[in-house]
Amino acid sequence: NSLSHTIQVIDLAGKRTVRTISVGLGRNPMALVPAPGSDGPRAYVSEFVAGEVDCVNLGPGGGVETTIGLPQDLPRDAGAVRTRPFPGSLALADGALFVACANLRGDAGGLRAGGPGIIAVIDIAPESPALHTVTDLIVLRGRDTGGLALPEEMPGMLLAASAGDYAGGFSGNGMLEVIECATHAVIAFVPLAG
Repeated sequence: NSLSHTIQVIDLAGKRTVRTISVGLGRNPMALVPAPGSDGPRAYVSEFVAGEVDCVNLGPGGGVETTIGLPQDLPRDAGAVRTRPFPGSLALADGALFVACANLRGDAGGLRAGGPGIIAVIDIAPESPALHTVTDLIVLRGRDTGGLALPEEMPGMLLAASAGDYAGGFSGNGMLEVIECATHAVIAFVPLAG
């Protein structure tokens, strides 16, 4: 619930809301994935406006347990004073959480791509000394990256979809990129004409 800054825990069998958990004002939750191997119902949640990812306890009395900051100084276009990550889609693979970061700038009256799309890689292996830290940034060809998928037909691969540029009208330069999860290497890309 992005506008109400909450997460609803829903009983699918009973078709009802079991509890509503606040993540705090000004955070705008965008995507959620279950946390693997946790001792209780937990999930990772991307916080679009806050530029962070939260680990949230979804159980009774739950709430935000850990906040993982995303880098704020991302690669940006010449002339872009500042961009922010604006995280969206999440994917879990190979002991890592992959976070699609749009990398937007907010000058000139609205959000628009301010540099290449980024995928932040967060270590989520419980035994790792780097637990809940950003260990890598994958710089993409696409701009305004928002979607991630792990297709069953392509084991070990992550797909990243980027909308492209749209300031002053859509430029038709979207991109679909294939990333190898184990190495974080972009191994293929397909331009999308819009």
